Amino acid sequence: MKEVLNALVQAMGSQAIALGTVADNVAALKQRLARQFPEMADELKAQIHEEQEKSRAEVYELQVNLAKLREAVAQLPEAKPAAKRKPGKAA
Repeated sequence: MKEVLNALVQAMGSQAIALGTVADNVAALKQRLARQFPEMADELKAQIHEEQEKSRAEVYELQVNLAKLREAVAQLPEAKPAAKRKPGKAA
């Protein structure tokens, strides 16, 4: 069970990294649009700044929560192997 929980936390971390990459790509696209369309540049730059600030706060919170999850999983007791039953004769 502990391995499953660790894998889950790892998968969540990987998904967070992937989402961060997508957010970076969106910001880069908006920067290119701002250069190509000067009339929209101020609005796009403001959006980029706002989204980056929000993203930083969310990423920090996610990192803290993942660390807490890792710590909680580490505190779980190790699973005890199940007792093997001896095959018996059916009545």
